[in-house]
Amino acid sequence: MSEHDNNDEYDDHSDSEKRDVWFKLRAIGGVSTAVVAALIGVLGSIFLHSQQEATNKIHLYTQLMSEQEKAENAVRKDMFTTILTSFLDREESTNSECTVDKISRQLLELDMISRNFHETMDLRPLFLHVLLNIVKGIPRKYSITEEELESLDKLSSCKHKMLHNLLKKDEFKKANQEKKKELIKDYISKVKNRKKIKLVNIARRITRKQLESLSHVEKRMRFTIDLTKTCDDIPPYRILSEKDTCSEEGSEKGPTKLTLINDKKKGKTIARTFRIFSNRSYKDWNVIRLKVSTNKLKSEIEADRDGGENNTSEFWISFFDFPLVDNTFLSIDERYAVILDSINDEEAKVSLLYFPASYAGFKEKSYYQHRIINTLLMDRALTN
Repeated sequence: MSEHDNNDEYDDHSDSEKRDVWFKLRAIGGVSTAVVAALIGVLGSIFLHSQQEATNKIHLYTQLMSEQEKAENAVRKDMFTTILTSFLDREESTNSECTVDKISRQLLELDMISRNFHETMDLRPLFLHVLLNIVKGIPRKYSITEEELESLDKLSSCKHKMLHNLLKKDEFKKANQEKKKELIKDYISKVKNRKKIKLVNIARRITRKQLESLSHVEKRMRFTIDLTKTCDDIPPYRILSEKDTCSEEGSEKGPTKLTLINDKKKGKTIARTFRIFSNRSYKDWNVIRLKVSTNKLKSEIEADRDGGENNTSEFWISFFDFPLVDNTFLSIDERYAVILDSINDEEAKVSLLYFPASYAGFKEKSYYQHRIINTLLMDRALTN
């Protein structure tokens, strides 16, 4: 066989091998395409199913929260109507009710209202109403005249009920007339103080509960007021006139800078500088008058060029001021509130709380619901 014939045979063999390889690749390619298409279909179906499942879950949770809120609101509405109607209407309808009994009933009703509605309404007027009944009602209703002191066994039913525990004490029975007057006066004062303490304890429990809601978002500024440097001659909640001057030095705190993280603009902050001044108080009611000023932001100054560079507010504060429902507007993103931490004859301690506006207002549990929705929206089935 010639060399040319050998080369032709080699070329034919080589072409045959190339065709076999090409056919195999085409076959593998076809199978691979089918497998990939099948995988894409399966994965797509799984993804769509997961997405639909997550959407159904969000819808279910939203529906459950809505139904739960409706049920709770219906129950709380009936409870609120019953208690508040009793609280207010019986003022006129039960003139025969003893003052101490009325105050005890009001304290119970106020405690029930506060435990269920402290985040949805401002209860300060009701607290002030009960406080005035305690301060003015008990001494006026239970003062003892000379004639009554001569015949204590013939006291009116209310006074007898009020002084029953005192009248049966040996110390009182053996005392002379002057001593009995002192004992009655001290006893009535102690009863009044016990009622005031209970009222304040109800208010402080509300404040503690609301501070728990703000514990991770608020910035706090603490301030101690020297009450020996304040005027104590003007009753609280009265509009002060130019004639109501106070020559006392007062106490001042500031400037103090507080910074918030802006929820709407992640990573950005809002900063305000606060100043607090006080030179008035009313110790009998545990009330302090404050003047709070803070700087305006550049955008606020530009929007109101004639309004100055500071926001200034004056108000009385007591244990009945609750930060979630009684706060001062700064902007759509910010609020601040001032609360009374403690007070004695010499000093009062207050706190200024600077917090996001999303935690303020009357919509109960809004931040809690937002967290649930945000958690659901972060479901992997939706983010993949």
